[in-house]
Amino acid sequence: MVRLVYSNRTEELLAELATRVRAQQAGAGALVPVPVVVPNAALEGYVRLGVAREAGVAANLDVSLLTRFAGAVAAPRGARVADARTIEALALELLLDDAALAGDDLAPVRAYLRAAGDDDEAVDPRRVQLAARLGRIFEEYTYSRAELLAGWAGGAALAGLGGEPAETERWQRRLWLAMFGAG
Repeated sequence: MVRLVYSNRTEELLAELATRVRAQQAGAGALVPVPVVVPNAALEGYVRLGVAREAGVAANLDVSLLTRFAGAVAAPRGARVADARTIEALALELLLDDAALAGDDLAPVRAYLRAAGDDDEAVDPRRVQLAARLGRIFEEYTYSRAELLAGWAGGAALAGLGGEPAETERWQRRLWLAMFGAG
């Protein structure tokens, strides 16, 4: 059974998790794995350390990343979950296509890619680095900014201070829609 606990205080969440880990291990035994789902590897380390501090031990935690967990849930239904690596690959495909980078919205992306020079030896490492960063950022948006992505898919954008979307949002939105479409 999945149990979901909400709080905006990490300490409270960690204390609740430690309490549930102790209770499960007391009832089922210390050798039964305790499944825990976290959004990233950094939080996994924080959770393991916090549970060990609160419960005295953090043995037999079966920690899964959220994207792997969601992928396992979606797979029997024939769906796939795009994790950071998948998004990175899609972003790199776009960044390698000069025609896909045309337009005013993507001028900051083109400027970044060409900032060290116009030859491939200068541009290609920047393409790879930007794609990797976009993979992580867009994956994080799926966790924490779902309303933003839904707005992008529906044709809306967050308004910047002047009533227009900020420059960063414009190019990110354009790349996101090029990868995943408006639907």
